[in-house]
Amino acid sequence: MQTVKVRKVGNSRVLTIPAQIDTEATQYSVSVAEDGTISYQPLEPNPFKNVDWIQSHATELAEFGEGDLEDEF
Repeated sequence: MQTVKVRKVGNSRVLTIPAQIDTEATQYSVSVAEDGTISYQPLEPNPFKNVDWIQSHATELAEFGEGDLEDEF
C-alpha cells in the first residue's frame, strides 16, 4: 500500500495520485464513508456527447429513424 499526504493548494486540499497508478480518467466523483474512508470513482463519459461515438454508431442511429419513439407513446 502506498501513502500519500494531503497538500493545501489555494483553498483546496489535494491528494496526489502516485505515478505508479496508471489512469486515463480525468474526472472522479468523491465520497466519504462514515469511518472517514475517502473513495474516488472515475466518471464515465457520456457517449451521447462524444462525437467519435456518435460517428461510429451513425448507421445504427439512422436505421432507428426519427419518429420511431413517438409511435411507441
